[in-house]
Amino acid sequence: IRLTATANVALADLAKDSEVISGAIITSVCWSTNGAITVARGANTILSLAGSGQWNLNEGGGALAEDKAADFVVTITGAGTLLLGVAKSSSVNGLEQP
Repeated sequence: IRLTATANVALADLAKDSEVISGAIITSVCWSTNGAITVARGANTILSLAGSGQWNLNEGGGALAEDKAADFVVTITGAGTLLLGVAKSSSVNGLEQP
């Protein structure tokens, strides 16, 4: 997911073809901003970022899975870019996909 402005990203936006998304976890984050970037899911702010950096949660076998069935609500204050690496849970024609 690549964003340069405040946006809501619905889980359905991550689907391809007849895929039905049941959840998504964040596996990596890369950002740069002269203001602030927040990522919320459900009622929880799960990331608050400033400056620039990257965080590869996947390297350590981790992920941010808070409210994994909720959409992503990204707020970018000032100029900035956010890249989120995600792993999604889905089904196609009723069959679970990894």
